[in-house]
Amino acid sequence: MRTFDNGVWTSEVAAKLAEGIAVNYQNRIYAYLRDCGVYGATDQEIQDFLAIDGNSERPARRQLEKDRRVKRTPRWRYTRARRPAIVWVATRRAAAVE
Repeated sequence: MRTFDNGVWTSEVAAKLAEGIAVNYQNRIYAYLRDCGVYGATDQEIQDFLAIDGNSERPARRQLEKDRRVKRTPRWRYTRARRPAIVWVATRRAAAVE
C-alpha cells in the first residue's frame, strides 16, 4: 500500500486508520462476491449493496484482484447509466485477511 509521509503525526494516524478500513472493505467485498456465487456483481452493485463509495470500493476490489481473491468474468451488465460493467466473482483462493 502506498504511504504518504509529510512528517506530521496526524498524517501517520490517518494512514494507519485508512489501512484498517481498506482491509475491512476488502473482506466485505470478498464476502459479498462469495455470497453472489457465479452470478457475481458489478462494481456498482457492490457499492450499492455494501453502501461503499466508488472511490473506496474500486481500490479495495483492485487489491482483491491483485491478490487473486476475485476475478473478472467475460460477462457484463448495464449500470444505471446504461453503460456496460464487468461482472466480478470471488475465487476459492483465500479467506478473510486480518
